[in-house]
Amino acid sequence: MNAKPLVLAGILVLGTAALAPWAVGHYVEREIRAGIDRFNRGQNAASVVVDSYHRSWLRSELVTRVTLKDDDADLVRVTTRMKHAPYAGLDFVAGESQVHLPEASAATEQYYFGGQAPVSVAFSVSPGGAVYGAMQSPAVDKPIVKAPKSRIELAASRGSFAMNSDGVYRFEWSMSKIAFTAPQMAIALDGIALSAFGGLAADDFAVPSGFDASVQLYKASTAGHASALSKVSLSSSLTPKGDTIRIALGLRAGPGSLVAAGGTQAWDSFEFRCSLSDIPKAAAAKYSADMNSIFDTGATQAQRTLLAMGALSEFTAALASAEPTFAVDKLELQAPGGNVAATLRLRLDKSRWLSQTAGWGLTNALMLDGKVSVSRALALELAGAGMRDQALAALKAEDREPSPENVKSASRRVAEASLAQLASLGLVKDGETLDFELVARNGAFTVNGVSANRIALR
Repeated sequence: MNAKPLVLAGILVLGTAALAPWAVGHYVEREIRAGIDRFNRGQNAASVVVDSYHRSWLRSELVTRVTLKDDDADLVRVTTRMKHAPYAGLDFVAGESQVHLPEASAATEQYYFGGQAPVSVAFSVSPGGAVYGAMQSPAVDKPIVKAPKSRIELAASRGSFAMNSDGVYRFEWSMSKIAFTAPQMAIALDGIALSAFGGLAADDFAVPSGFDASVQLYKASTAGHASALSKVSLSSSLTPKGDTIRIALGLRAGPGSLVAAGGTQAWDSFEFRCSLSDIPKAAAAKYSADMNSIFDTGATQAQRTLLAMGALSEFTAALASAEPTFAVDKLELQAPGGNVAATLRLRLDKSRWLSQTAGWGLTNALMLDGKVSVSRALALELAGAGMRDQALAALKAEDREPSPENVKSASRRVAEASLAQLASLGLVKDGETLDFELVARNGAFTVNGVSANRIALR
């Protein structure tokens, strides 16, 4: 049996195994530098600077800094160590990055984090180009360096991220507690969670993207004031549809309260959802590119401001020409005293917008349709709270003491008088709920068919 083919095959395998880590390391360095260059050119807020890059046969190490483009101030410093295939297990590359404060703040980092990295990220890149990672940060519980009577508490946090070869990503992060205390103030947030999804393709609006944030409990107190909110969530999304995009925003909250000198306000739940539809994708992409390019011109801050205003003006004109629709899809407040609910649709009449002068064009071009329902009891409560000055004036005219009970009684009387005026105009009717229909056309605004000018005169 001739052994030469086996020997040659063995040499080839060993040679390939020996060269593979070097080839992978060379390829990864080229891709990292190209990716940093794309990042620096793709947005206008920050830039990444490579301080050092050491590539050996089996592994690579690099140090980068993230700086603000506007004033060149360092934000963070990142050290990265990674192994090359085939010595990275089943991955193409695997390693760890540590995020540190700028070198000028090394003493501050040591004080708060005790030698641990503020953020550590373990990551891997598959042969197909997908990226996976897990991040964590240590707990902090220390007096503030420059304000020793104040204290900051941060629970340990954890997060994860994943991105496929097409640049579609998802990110999640959570922390059980953030608290700040000072002699006259205390703020605490429990159960914080963040998540985001989207794409890093050349077309910023090619895939849906969004962001969600939630807090299970928020508490704050200062001298004479206290507030609490539970189950708070904020969400936003961008959805492409053909040549247009839709942006949506939502805010929800569970039971909450506000304690102040005027008394206690409490509610059971709050929800608000709004959207802006039919935004021209081409106009949005151009505006994004124009804003990014402003920081690459070497212009002064004043010149950048003028360029930004010009880009915004051009985008606004394109937006108006597309006749987008702004909608309050849901506004609802549930409180012990009653409920509030509202919906709204707002559009621009392109022909009126373009034919009017700048001063009156927007007013005349607005097309509004809305509905608002308010529990009578809650309307009286809210109106009374907003008419405290009128109530105090009434008590003074009656030569009565402004005690809490008298102020509350006078506020209600003032609010009832206001509702009576609205009733005389036909705006409200007897019943448990006050319903309002809002309409705007050709510069004229009506409430339940009554002109706003007539309401203002009364």
